[in-house]
Amino acid sequence: MSLETYRLLHIGGLLCVFLGLGGVLLQSQPGKSNRMGMILHGIGMALMLFAGFGALYRNRIGFPWPAWIWGKLATWLFIAALPSMHKRGAIPTNLAWIVAIALGVTGAYLAVAKP
Repeated sequence: MSLETYRLLHIGGLLCVFLGLGGVLLQSQPGKSNRMGMILHGIGMALMLFAGFGALYRNRIGFPWPAWIWGKLATWLFIAALPSMHKRGAIPTNLAWIVAIALGVTGAYLAVAKP
């Protein structure tokens, strides 16, 4: 696949992740989950991971990776854990919204600036 295809898949995964995360966070009671939101979040996370590594391959970026890739992986892990943390009541809903936005902005910054 071309680099543009991987980028498109990555952005599509990002949309699925945040759409699913929004559905999960809108669930008013901790301990309950929005099943469709969780499924959409998981599919988006897998799609982003696949497309991200595909883009790395296409760009011929091998191991050892630059620091910005490690930062994107850490951001990916935190976004992956956010719905479970909310479901278990470990993070309040209002804080989860702020954390989700901050993680999204961090991931976008690392993707664009590649510091």
